[in-house]
Amino acid sequence: MNSILEIKAIIEDCRVDTIGGIMTGIELWEMAVIPMMLNNCGTWDEIGEKSMKKLNQLQNNVLQYLLNTPRSTPGPSLSWEFGILPMEYRIMTKKLCLTKHIVNLSHNSLAKEIFVTQNELSFPGLSREITQLITDLNLPNILDPNVNKKWPKHKWKNLVKNKVWEKCEKDLQEKLKKFTKLDDS
Repeated sequence: MNSILEIKAIIEDCRVDTIGGIMTGIELWEMAVIPMMLNNCGTWDEIGEKSMKKLNQLQNNVLQYLLNTPRSTPGPSLSWEFGILPMEYRIMTKKLCLTKHIVNLSHNSLAKEIFVTQNELSFPGLSREITQLITDLNLPNILDPNVNKKWPKHKWKNLVKNKVWEKCEKDLQEKLKKFTKLDDS
């Protein structure tokens, strides 16, 4: 919250009170706070609903402060208007990119050994989550070495980004339909 209040103070400075001033706040959030908050989130396992709500509420607080909107402003509309991914989609992206990295490690690396063991024995962990994400997002199965070779890192990252944005858009539209405040929009 301190970071959010600092961003708000910077935005309220008269030098930023110009066209695009709010974007300065968004950039500060994206470049300073998000990396700190989501450091190593690709390894987070089975994140609880309560924790995800707190992360999303922090992001909504930033957007509400930047626009000076009331607390009753629907969170999905803020994400939609700013074009910002809710936290669960940011974490999804990080997990899928981390998996690509792990799958491409040498066979004697500890991370790959653990990942392969989780996958082969269906243990809980990143492997199980990734298998589900690959299915949900209709992504190529990079856990298969033949498929993995066809997807260089940069192409995989772009594909993941596009698929996550598609899912996010659909989910946000569904959430927005539930708010009577937004019936006219």
